[in-house]
Amino acid sequence: MKVLRHIITILIGLAFLYYVRNLLTLESEDFYNTINKIDFYVILFSLFLYFFSHTLRTFRLYILADDASISFTKLLALQIKANAVNLLFPFKLGEAYRVLSFSKILGGSLKSIITLAIERSFDIFTLFFYLSIGVLISDQVTLSDIYYIYVPVLVLVVSMLTIIVIGEDTITMIQKRVLLKYDNNQSIKLLKFSTNALQKISYLKKLIGSKIKQITVFSLLVWGFEVSCLVLFYSLIGFEIDILLLLGVYIAFSSILPNGPIGLGGLQLSFYYINETFQLGLDFISISYVYGILIFGSGVAAGFIFFGISIFNKIIYGR
Repeated sequence: MKVLRHIITILIGLAFLYYVRNLLTLESEDFYNTINKIDFYVILFSLFLYFFSHTLRTFRLYILADDASISFTKLLALQIKANAVNLLFPFKLGEAYRVLSFSKILGGSLKSIITLAIERSFDIFTLFFYLSIGVLISDQVTLSDIYYIYVPVLVLVVSMLTIIVIGEDTITMIQKRVLLKYDNNQSIKLLKFSTNALQKISYLKKLIGSKIKQITVFSLLVWGFEVSCLVLFYSLIGFEIDILLLLGVYIAFSSILPNGPIGLGGLQLSFYYINETFQLGLDFISISYVYGILIFGSGVAAGFIFFGISIFNKIIYGR
């Protein structure tokens, strides 16, 4: 089944890249011309913001893990390596490595999945918040212009909040109904499944309950710095906060798509929609490749450095 799932994932990814194939063509001359327009120190500052956001991500995971025995530096190294694998492997195949690698340090695969699910949920809530601000402050974009992204995210956010708020009570009510009306093997299986779901929801509420303020603040900071990464395009796009905010959110949501390595496909779509929405008249293809290679490419390079350090430590120190 795992092999079949990977094959299906690859096929979906190839279909997506075929769909956006017209956005993937790149002229090397245009690419270098775009890079030459960007100040070197601005690029360095953008990279600093990008990696600082991942440091904040690690702090958020550290809070969620709630285990003082975990080394923060090891967790940070794991975050950088997992990010690199995610960026390098196409079609979201790197997600499996992320779950497995964090399970070694978070105390099991179940806790790893739940912790990372909470992290993703807060990411979605935060991005929805930033997207709403971008629409609110923009005098060029309305909700009807971006319904294709806003409506699905709104439905997802509402569904998640509904599960969090009434999920436990609803499952308990169903269990009582099953006990009263049925008495067979199917009902026993349903009760076992629902009890397992109740335990997970209870664990989630306990994990988040006392830490929701800290996690929310860190989530806002993480994506605030991620969006601020676009500082290197100020000279190309112009310092319009609504444009940069919406572009940052588009790029973040594009990571959900079955992209190629370093965001290939999703990045191009993000810059394309911003270019078309605001009628910027930019060479969005070259700009998207520059962003992918400079920002995401640096993330992959940093991951390889940490992998190299880990291999060196195992060979020399046996750890």
